[in-house]
Amino acid sequence: MSEINLSLLKPHPLNSEIYGDAADADLVESIEANGILTPILITGDKAEIGPNVIISGHRRYYAAKKLGAPTVPVIISDLTDAMDIEEALIIANKQRIKDNFQMGREAIKIKDIESERAKTRMSVASSSYNTSGVVNLPPHESGKSRDFVFVV
Repeated sequence: MSEINLSLLKPHPLNSEIYGDAADADLVESIEANGILTPILITGDKAEIGPNVIISGHRRYYAAKKLGAPTVPVIISDLTDAMDIEEALIIANKQRIKDNFQMGREAIKIKDIESERAKTRMSVASSSYNTSGVVNLPPHESGKSRDFVFVV
């Protein structure tokens, strides 16, 4: 864990697309009284989407910004793939109380991610047939994208 200048952090656009960009008053009050207790998870230098993009902790970020905090505690993620980062953002919000629209937007995004991964698997599979014409993918790599949507 380290501290980073708040002005260097960039909210992930998917977060506002799904959840909005507000910090609730209770969180602002809590951070004012106790500071940020859980560090903000951000991307590192090797991430496809660039460094210092928030994966988890958007509400903490907005609360700290509202309070004028110069720095915040962060943890730098090892994730580099853009789809993995988007999936991590949604998974990090699993405990969040959401309305039906937010849950629907999450499901659509997870379906899009899994559909894209399915295309990649199909491409890899079609180019890696063995001599008998059969390819064996690991069990976690098979299935329909719609089967993964409701798991998250």
